[in-house]
Parts: sequence; structure tokens; C-alpha cells
Amino acid sequence: MSNHPDVEEGLSGIGHRDHSLTTEYRIFGPPGTGKTTNVTTQVRRAVERFGEDSVLATSFSRAAAAELAGNDLPVSPDRIGTLHSHCWHALSRPKKSLKFA
Repeated sequence: MSNHPDVEEGLSGIGHRDHSLTTEYRIFGPPGTGKTTNVTTQVRRAVERFGEDSVLATSFSRAAAAELAGNDLPVSPDRIGTLHSHCWHALSRPKKSLKFA
């Protein structure tokens, strides 16, 4: 599905913006608007620019993470996942659940 030209221009410019202001970008939209396609493009650009060990692709849902992982991205599979899974790995995969009062 093709986006409106203004949307295409805005999305294509994400990887070329001044990263001294932010290195985080969020893409929202309903199904079929090209979110995964655009994120795939941005991940490839980021890998070319910063190297595969400097790129982390994250999502809020397992379905979106699985779809990204299925796009043959040039990063290790452990660098693609949900926000929660990345946090879990960063905490050294705790064996016991933490209980909060």
C-alpha cells in the first residue's frame, strides 16, 4: 500500500535527522500503512551507519517483533524483540519473579 507523498517524505527522512536531539523514533499507524516496511528500512540504514551491534529493534508486541525478525534484518536475532524481552535479558534473565508490594 502506498502512503501519501507527505507521509513518505516524513518517514524516509527519519534516518537522516540530527541524532544529537534524539536517537529514538516511534512509528504509529493502523494496519497496512507501511510501519514494518519503514522500520525495516530504518534498521538497515542504522546498521550501515553505526554497525550491527549498535542497533536494537524493539516493539511492544510479540507479533510485531516476530514480523520484524522475519524480514532478514542484518542484526543478530537477540537484537530484535519486545521491550519487555530486552529488559528481561538486560537483567540477566532472572530466575525468580520479582514481587512488588
